[in-house]
Amino acid sequence: GGISPRATLADSARIQRPSALPRHGLLTDLLWADFDPLTDHYAQSHRNISHKFGQRALKRFCRLNDLALLIRSHQLVHQGFQFAGPRLLTLWTATGYNNEFTNAGAICAIDKDFRLTMKVLMREADEDAEEELVSRQAPAPPAPPVPADQAHPQPPPPTHATPAPPNTR
Repeated sequence: GGISPRATLADSARIQRPSALPRHGLLTDLLWADFDPLTDHYAQSHRNISHKFGQRALKRFCRLNDLALLIRSHQLVHQGFQFAGPRLLTLWTATGYNNEFTNAGAICAIDKDFRLTMKVLMREADEDAEEELVSRQAPAPPAPPVPADQAHPQPPPPTHATPAPPNTR
């Protein structure tokens, strides 16, 4: 899912649960909105439900909700995870999605210092054509920029972790 031009994260706490999925609105946006690097703000989605959102919409949403990073899913990324600039991480956990794709899946762990560690899961077929999951450590994700007034010298993080900026929730 994604973000909504209709509300903030505080508004999402007021969604009645369980709930039927409406055709439009906050709940629909949280479930179905997709990031699109070619969209600036918001645009019609190819899914014909909710919308696409771009970097400017994301930046505004993060500012309004005091977020340094938004972690989302529900949009296939073949490597299992994908950063779209410093504010958005898309995770996909279903390896070999729908038995149609050869995509990896990924899991993100966040430590007490808000460093992200990505674990990538891949399916491999053995000689008997049975599949098993194998995992590998992902390369370090890109470090989000830290404003100059908040930067302080720190030792470099381990190669498998990237520090998140202050104020990450």
